[in-house]
Amino acid sequence: MLPIDLKKSYLRVRLFNIFILKFNILEIMRNIVVILTILISGCTAGKHSNNAINLDKIDKVSVLDLVDSISVVQLETKEESLIGGIQRIISHKNRFYIVDYTQQTVLCFNANGEFLFKINKRGRGPEEYNYLEEFNIDPYNDQLMILVPWGYILYYDLDGNFISKVKLPSEIIAYNEVYALNKDKLLFISLNECQASYYSRNSEKIIKRFLQTAKNQHVIFMPVHKSYYYNDSLFFNNVGINNDVLNLTDENQPIAYSWNFGKNNNTTEQIKEAQQYQQRMNNERNPNSSPLNNLGNKKFPNYYTFTGLETRRYRITSLRYKDRNSYLFVFNDKNNGNNYVFRETTEGIGFYFLSVYESSLITYKTKFVENYFSKNVLTSEQLKIVENHNPNNDNPFLVIYHFK
Repeated sequence: MLPIDLKKSYLRVRLFNIFILKFNILEIMRNIVVILTILISGCTAGKHSNNAINLDKIDKVSVLDLVDSISVVQLETKEESLIGGIQRIISHKNRFYIVDYTQQTVLCFNANGEFLFKINKRGRGPEEYNYLEEFNIDPYNDQLMILVPWGYILYYDLDGNFISKVKLPSEIIAYNEVYALNKDKLLFISLNECQASYYSRNSEKIIKRFLQTAKNQHVIFMPVHKSYYYNDSLFFNNVGINNDVLNLTDENQPIAYSWNFGKNNNTTEQIKEAQQYQQRMNNERNPNSSPLNNLGNKKFPNYYTFTGLETRRYRITSLRYKDRNSYLFVFNDKNNGNNYVFRETTEGIGFYFLSVYESSLITYKTKFVENYFSKNVLTSEQLKIVENHNPNNDNPFLVIYHFK
């Protein structure tokens, strides 16, 4: 049995140890809270960066800084495969599906550019479309989709064989784009005040309508060509004042991230002025009423955002800013937060973000972009394709940039 003095000393040591243990536990908990706060703040900062991007600071960027590799594909030229004009290109399962807007057809080529088939069924019959407004691919059901703007969608298998023609709900005035979100749900983008709608294929009904805008704002900031897929989700560049990029696969449309252009951010007053201008042009039935006519006038919006893209390393957007005849490109490096702003790379390459898929951009010669490639970055085999191409007789060749 311990003496009384030793008992007191023992109790004091025990109490001190208990106090130290509690203090350590509290300190550990405080550290955990601090770490979690930092992590949460870091995630929030990644989504809603407050670092303003200076659109007037033009950077020197090489295309080799942005891409892992470049591909060049000559599309086979046959009488049945002649392309009048490319509206859109989608790559799926080692094939290129090309929308020829002028001929209202869809042409399919394999990964080497060999022609496979064409969908060309104009008419009003049960297996025909009277106008091809939009084409897209449903990767969840492996089906091709042709959208008729006044309310029909036609489904085909990947080899162009007709499956069905479905009448869409009349509550939507204009159907302009279609995207598949899963095996059942489609998303429609429309050029009207309520710009987006969820649709169930099983029930053939509109589930929800959203992205409502003020009168004429949908014309000033057109919602078409503003969406892209990344990591099995569909993202939408909700251009306007906040420049929020929304995840539309989630029915709550959460903000994934935002673009911040600092002093060049559009204001409510500028957008209102553009709406009033558009209303005047509509009343006067003026065909030359593009909002770009007033680009550079500080009373009107400073810029108009177009198609974006996201890769494992970059978030990318393209704008019309100051110069209505050329695009300004913004690359945000997700690894280090750096932003790169340029109209063309140091090799003289400009991009045209109409045909994007996965982490790649398919480019081709258009009236908007002619400097879409540089011989300095192509291999000898790729140069042969370029040098053997006859623009007067041959189908276009594609230059594909596989971004980092």
